[in-house]
Amino acid sequence: MEDRERNRRPVRVFSFLVTCLFLAVAVGMSNGIGTFVSKINTITTNLDRAVDDLNTNVSYTDCPADADYSSKTTFNSKGMGGLYNMTKMFIDVIVKGDILMPGNLILS
Repeated sequence: MEDRERNRRPVRVFSFLVTCLFLAVAVGMSNGIGTFVSKINTITTNLDRAVDDLNTNVSYTDCPADADYSSKTTFNSKGMGGLYNMTKMFIDVIVKGDILMPGNLILS
């Protein structure tokens, strides 16, 4: 057990140092070092100005009471191959090897 703890010590120290570095950078950026805060304030000011210039005169119409709505269970599968491949690559990165333990999958 002591060997295991001794082997984990460098990983814990490294994790602690990376966390401290990340916090130091975050605090430094929040204090305005590198003009991060001033850039955020500029973006906020520009967004406020753009929203004030929007036309707020919106006219709504009533929904027709006799409208017939229906749903469908079909879908167009174009483009799903890319999503499937990206999802599989992501899961392969996160989960190494087979998720299920041997013997847990019963095929009938």
